[in-house]
Amino acid sequence: MLRYANRIQSLSYFTNYMNVRFKSDRRVLVPDYSLRTKPGKTISIEVAEYSDLGLIESYCKEHFVTNEPLSVFHEVDPMRFFTHCLTSVVESCVRFPYTTLAFDSGKMIGYNFVWLEVWDKNTEVFPIGGLNDLERLRQKYTKLLKLNNDDPESYLLTTVNHAAYITPNFLPEGDKHIIAHGEMGSVNREYRHNGVLLAMIIEGAKQLAQDKIADYYYATATAAATVHLNPTYGLKEVWSMKYKDIKYDGKNIYGDGVLHDGNDKITINLGKVKEMANYDYVNVKRK
Repeated sequence: MLRYANRIQSLSYFTNYMNVRFKSDRRVLVPDYSLRTKPGKTISIEVAEYSDLGLIESYCKEHFVTNEPLSVFHEVDPMRFFTHCLTSVVESCVRFPYTTLAFDSGKMIGYNFVWLEVWDKNTEVFPIGGLNDLERLRQKYTKLLKLNNDDPESYLLTTVNHAAYITPNFLPEGDKHIIAHGEMGSVNREYRHNGVLLAMIIEGAKQLAQDKIADYYYATATAAATVHLNPTYGLKEVWSMKYKDIKYDGKNIYGDGVLHDGNDKITINLGKVKEMANYDYVNVKRK
């Protein structure tokens, strides 16, 4: 959800490539994805465009921030969270032709945000065991995002990004890696149990595999749904931390660590783009 310039060089590194990769017409990857819970009903899965930002902002405020487990726990303000924390991320992700949206006619009913990151010897990396206390890191993010010290968004972002900075420990040794990051995924409650999120993820992975620009793909899962879903299509769980073990200024702010959806941990999931792209999501049992 938040990235420092020295860690992600995405936009500057890939600008020329992206200018060639994008097409002027809207790219519909799946024109008629059928919904099991709505017989006869289909939706489309499409590559996100910059012109979709208005729809994305409205969707995030109404459906993502109000349902994402950490957002619910911290009682974040949808407007402030999007303005201070998500705007730059969303604007970056829609520049990559791997970010996918789901539409029911003209209504956006889900998204999967993806961008590319460059990891090298200058990348900040946290130890596999994680930091003992996240308060100093939170203070850093609070200043960076110009939040007030008691704004709950700072805790949410710190918890998520602390995990993200552990990811490089699980990549093969090398001077540099270009890796795809599944930033955020969401589906409108009315359309769940139809495999829509999985379809968006895999269709984006197919585009990545086609371009052969990144070998690995990772995501940090905060919700029960994605914690269970990710390993099924090739994103193996390589690390996890119980919410009850996360401390800020010596205190465990998550209590017993069980969020409203029953999830009790944050995970890092890592896999190979090629394996994801080959996953037959159409013929699996939809959840």
